[in-house]
Amino acid sequence: MSMKMCGKVGWSVSDLVTTADFLGVTPSALMDDTILSKAEAGYAKSAEYGVFAEKPGALVGAGSPRFLVSPFNPDAPIEGRISGAAKGALAGFVPSGVPSGSSFPSMPSKHDGIGVPGRSQAHETLKTMTTVIMRTSEGDITIDLFDDKAPNTVANFLGLATGEKEWADPYTGQPSHGKFYNGLTFHRIIKQFMIQGGCPLGTGGPGYEFDDEIDPSLKFDKPYLLAMANAGLRRGMDGKVHGTNGSQFFITTVPTPWLDGHHTIFGEVADDASKKVVDKLEAVETDPMDRPLEPAVILSVDVAE
Repeated sequence: MSMKMCGKVGWSVSDLVTTADFLGVTPSALMDDTILSKAEAGYAKSAEYGVFAEKPGALVGAGSPRFLVSPFNPDAPIEGRISGAAKGALAGFVPSGVPSGSSFPSMPSKHDGIGVPGRSQAHETLKTMTTVIMRTSEGDITIDLFDDKAPNTVANFLGLATGEKEWADPYTGQPSHGKFYNGLTFHRIIKQFMIQGGCPLGTGGPGYEFDDEIDPSLKFDKPYLLAMANAGLRRGMDGKVHGTNGSQFFITTVPTPWLDGHHTIFGEVADDASKKVVDKLEAVETDPMDRPLEPAVILSVDVAE
């Protein structure tokens, strides 16, 4: 389906209202020529990278939460009109600061105090946790991992970080036990949203995928949360729908409640000094594709003693 087909041409009032509700916007926003043109441009750009699909099992992409903010649901009736990937692309191209009077929702700021409790989610919910230090070109980020809430995801992250878990070299296809994250970059940075890393090429992962591990008690209600990037859900050869988590992760820089239930939260930046490093990474200059102009490097991910 093209944006034109689900845009100005052939929309009934019911389609307009239903699709607007599905996208989380008002119907009037979809009739705004400026907004619609931005969405169409975004759809075209995303299509060049193969992130759109029209049937179960065909959804592909780089796992960016910007494009894929919700998983592909083959059972949802609205999917016949607009795919889960298209929803993600449209939501991703909503401007973060829109002119006064616009009906389009704006992104909340990490400075507005929305949903930011005084203590770490980890300290509220866990008796024990693993702490890691992500050493980057901009400084060290201390992160508390939610072992009790997302044990499989934490084990995968630690296994890749330490080299204990086998992964496939993307260049040779050969198995490796090297420390996966050492020397990788934050390959996608979107201001007032998130910083994303964890892939040698920025388009894949470690050579395997695993399911989401969503804990309903963990919400994207504040910044500085560590979560898994994914490419939505895919239907496997067994006919079942599976998750697409691998190695890519992101750290939010604002509250992102629209991601609730779609991405596994498995950690939180632990202290103010580390949050300032995340802010520095978020502030680096990027190109139109959200890639840093100068490499933002992950030097290592070390388990704290």
